[in-house]
Order: sequence, then structure tokens, then C-alpha cells
Amino acid sequence: KKKKKSNVDWLEDKWLNIKLYRIIENANRIADWNFQIDAAEPVQFTIYKPGMHYDWHEDAFVGAYDNQDKPYLNGKARKISMSVLLSDFNEYKGGEFEVDFGNRKEPTRTVYEMQNQGDAIVFPADLLHKVRPVTHGTRYSLVMWSVGWPFKWTYLNKKNYFVIKKAISKEFAEFIYNYLVLKSNVVNNLFKDKYLEPFNTDWGSFGTNEQVNIPETYCCYG
Repeated sequence: KKKKKSNVDWLEDKWLNIKLYRIIENANRIADWNFQIDAAEPVQFTIYKPGMHYDWHEDAFVGAYDNQDKPYLNGKARKISMSVLLSDFNEYKGGEFEVDFGNRKEPTRTVYEMQNQGDAIVFPADLLHKVRPVTHGTRYSLVMWSVGWPFKWTYLNKKNYFVIKKAISKEFAEFIYNYLVLKSNVVNNLFKDKYLEPFNTDWGSFGTNEQVNIPETYCCYG
């Protein structure tokens, strides 16, 4: 049985990478991880059709990148992962996102909070996770890994995840999907520039004390 069965493509569109990276930056701060990150790998566009899945795995790896064709990655390590749903929950069945905290009290958890088009989950790259087999329809998502200098120490109590409801608008999620379909068919990138400015996620305002008032846009777990 294969550990991973899905269709993927890699996206290096600067406008898309910047927008998604900004979401990770904000989540890194709001979730109080405060990891040192300064770049991200190209976005992965993932397609899960019936029977496709991704078994338990970590995105992080021991050591750092070396001899990469993208010099900015050399010496860097994966630190924070993000997966954004481009499909709505009524467009497919199965494909649930699960995490494993590595403890006996609650060994695994299904992330039911991430089910709507535009929702995202952000988490430390060494958190075990999986995507269960899709049983009906097609599940589309975007994945990004942010990188930074390798940790100099073992961080503690960071094994949690952060669900961002409506991280991107439904309209923008639909646009990205349609844009990628056009792109995969080698069709000209129609309307791309039209959608650069209208995209706006309301991150709200946040204080610096412990009683941070997080709007409904966010859900912290772990």
C-alpha cells in the first residue's frame, strides 16, 4: 500500500506565494509559535480523487536543505506547514485531515473545523498528520511549507494546530482553482491581475497581553 496517492503540481506564481506566506506569518504570531521563518517553498496544488489519500507523515526532516536548485532554500529547514481547502465539504466525501499529537490521552484528532472552501490549517512541520481516503468527488487543496534556519534547540509545547476559518474568501478559492485549471491546460492567465488587489483577509487587530481577543475568523486547538 502506497503511503501517498494523489496528483500534485508545483506553482511558483509570485502573487500566490506571497499571499499564502502572509497567512503563515500571521498564524505564526497569533498561535504564539514565533518560529524564525523567512521564505517558503513553491506551493503544491494537490488533487485527491476517490481512493486517493496521504498516510501518516511529517513535513519536517532531519537537517536542512542542501544543493537545491533554488539557492534560497539551502541551509533552511521546514518549520511551518499550511493546507488550504479549495473544495467545499459538499463537493467530496472522505478526505478528512487528521493529526497525531503523540500522546495517550488523545493520540489522534480529526480536524472537522476545516471543511469549508477557503479554510486553512497551519501547524508545526513536525506534527504527524494524514489525509484519509476520498470516497466520493474530488478534494482540491494548496499546500505551503515555510522555511527558516534550523532550530538550535528543541522547542516544547508547540505541538498544536491552528485552523483559520475563511483564510481566503470562497470567491478567491474558486478563482485560484479556475486559474490553475486554465494554467494546466496551457491557457493564457486570464483575469489574474484583476484579482490581485480585491483579495483581502480581515486579520483583525490583536493585543500583546495574554487575553488576546481572537475574532471568529480563527480557531486555536491543541
